[in-house]
Amino acid sequence: MTSERMLDICLPNGGFLLGFIECYFDESGTHSGAPAMAVAGFVFDKDAAKILNIMWREVLADHKLPYFHMTDCATRNGIFKDFDSAECDLVARKLIQIIKKTATMSLSCAVNEDDYNEVFRDSPFYGSAYTFCIQRLLAEFQIGIPFSEAVTECAFFFEAGHKSQGESNNLINKIFADKEFVDEFKYTSHAFLLKTNSPEIQAADILAWLTYKDLKNQLEGMPRKRRKDYESLQEIPNYTLLATKQNLLNIRAEYIAQGLDKYHQNGK
Repeated sequence: MTSERMLDICLPNGGFLLGFIECYFDESGTHSGAPAMAVAGFVFDKDAAKILNIMWREVLADHKLPYFHMTDCATRNGIFKDFDSAECDLVARKLIQIIKKTATMSLSCAVNEDDYNEVFRDSPFYGSAYTFCIQRLLAEFQIGIPFSEAVTECAFFFEAGHKSQGESNNLINKIFADKEFVDEFKYTSHAFLLKTNSPEIQAADILAWLTYKDLKNQLEGMPRKRRKDYESLQEIPNYTLLATKQNLLNIRAEYIAQGLDKYHQNGK
């Protein structure tokens, strides 16, 4: 099913959608055993998402691409193996401009899983690094989007077939089992879409890759000048958490101070 059809099913009366993607990286690309991960997404209103779909598919058709994958584009592998560097760069630039014209907000969180597991190892209340990222981004989404009376519905899209699909589904079901959260977020539904069929998820893939690269530079202790494509996307209203170990320690301390750390409160 295409994301255009899913938009009409999930948001029949209009509203916002948030498309999330989770990526694991190492120096050579994506794989499940890498220590760093990024979760990222864009917020679109329904009409803007439909425009994104049309413009995105036109760019793909112009360059004879079935879909877009940032890792392949950056490394000239996979669907980009026959492209030269100039065309890879051109495709990415065109798609980033489409995102900037249509997205309301961007949300991204990158974390070193080894650091996360060390800081939160004695408190399973927080769940995995993935759950941590999703919870942080949902909280910022609620703060960053002006939920006026005119906005009555909000849907969440996730990448289908990813190893964390079950965790995503369980987490969203758990959060929105509480009617208070349903009302606060104007939640109507969530769905899982194949990346190859969803420009919204492909857009999130670009942001996740660039967010990871930015975190990687920080973790290496050799700060480099930020990539221009990442800086360009940062011009959209955004929330970005590059969770270094010190950031995680600060967040854990905040949770304890606010009484949110159940295991700490129980002396465990």
